[in-house]
Amino acid sequence: MDVSQSSQIGKGRNKRFWTKEEEWALVHGLLELSADPQWKAEGNFKGGYLVKLEEMMTAKCPGSGLKAYPHIDSKTKWFRDKYNVLMEMFRTSGFTWDDTTKMIKCERQSYDDFCKNHKHAKGLWGVPFPFLDELGKIFGADRATRASCEDYVEAVDNLHNDNETIDLDKDGEDEEEEEDESVQSAQPSPQLSKRARREKTSMGKGKKRMSEVIDLTSTFTNVSSNISGFMSGMNSQLETIASAFTTTQQHEQVIMARELHLDQKQKELDEKKKRLFNEVMKIPGLTRVEAMMAAKKLVSDESGLTIFYECPDDEWKKDFILNLIHPDLPPFN
Repeated sequence: MDVSQSSQIGKGRNKRFWTKEEEWALVHGLLELSADPQWKAEGNFKGGYLVKLEEMMTAKCPGSGLKAYPHIDSKTKWFRDKYNVLMEMFRTSGFTWDDTTKMIKCERQSYDDFCKNHKHAKGLWGVPFPFLDELGKIFGADRATRASCEDYVEAVDNLHNDNETIDLDKDGEDEEEEEDESVQSAQPSPQLSKRARREKTSMGKGKKRMSEVIDLTSTFTNVSSNISGFMSGMNSQLETIASAFTTTQQHEQVIMARELHLDQKQKELDEKKKRLFNEVMKIPGLTRVEAMMAAKKLVSDESGLTIFYECPDDEWKKDFILNLIHPDLPPFN
């Protein structure tokens, strides 16, 4: 399906209130795609993932009318922004997370001050944000990998900056001192003084240039050694991140399998509730009032609903219903 045909894009058209069911459906869809190499790319998702999410949302929330653009695109960016600003908040002194209430814990003044420089933090004060753990699985690994790469680039830049300047002023001062000494020690013969000064100055410059070459060689050797050591440590960190990401993928697959199983059970239960009244009305010997009372009780009693459908025939179902709505009467023969 063409992305441009899935929805219309325009200013003000993505204003929509999402239900909790729709939000959770989108989070679970993102979880599923983040565990699928076909859709997950480093730091983001591969092209076309929004259209895939639209198909998944249509299946999970039929009739919602949610489109890839602007609805799902806007909501996905909103989730990413909220997760990133929460991670930034937790790196700031005075902010913690209450996993029971799923809310941030801090002083109100600290929160207001934080919002002045972080616009995406607005709307989080005193409001539960139940998606943090799931969004960490979706966006967290990307942030960890991106942060490690940024640390590596910064470290190389620092090594370059630390060894970039060489102090040549000191050498100039040494040359002037040597020239003064040669003049003072050659007073008996002016011609010898000039030759001695030239030889001494030439020797001094040669020594200093050699010293500069040695210092530069040593500097580049140290830089190379430091980079090699850093790369070795970086490879170890990347292996740890890859291992953790693999474990996270396996954990997510278990969670998704369990959720699919629960979804299937819920669908079966909903289907039984839809058929319940017709099933009760088919049982001979029940009045309309008794049928309505039985349906009203069973629709809110899952265990009773299960027993009702397990009854082998109509006689068993009739006795079960009569006992359900007339529990004080003696058993029916």
